[in-house]
Amino acid sequence: MKYNIASIKRMKDDQMKSTALIRYIEKKCHKLKPKIIKSLREEERLCYSDRLGESWLEYGFFEAEDWTDEEIQEYVDDMEIHVYSPYDCTGQPFTQWITWHRNPCGLISIIHKKSLDI
Repeated sequence: MKYNIASIKRMKDDQMKSTALIRYIEKKCHKLKPKIIKSLREEERLCYSDRLGESWLEYGFFEAEDWTDEEIQEYVDDMEIHVYSPYDCTGQPFTQWITWHRNPCGLISIIHKKSLDI
């Protein structure tokens, strides 16, 4: 028998009503497709910071429990993007600033501000 909320509300027998409600909820839950949420450690996330799309923030996490602060700073410095061109307005992205923070859980969080050379 098919159930919908209106037909379940009209039922007079409480036991039949609760059984029908459980079947209805199980059917609805079975039809739901699980959403796949990627971990922040798998890839960087983007957050646009201006209306023109000329600059944006990228943020993410990585593991570095045994690393010293100097090793982390060296790793972060290697992430910087510089534009070495004799021409103005290349349209290439470059690093405005980059910062990192050691979290209590052992992960390192990074915020990387990038802009377009325009």
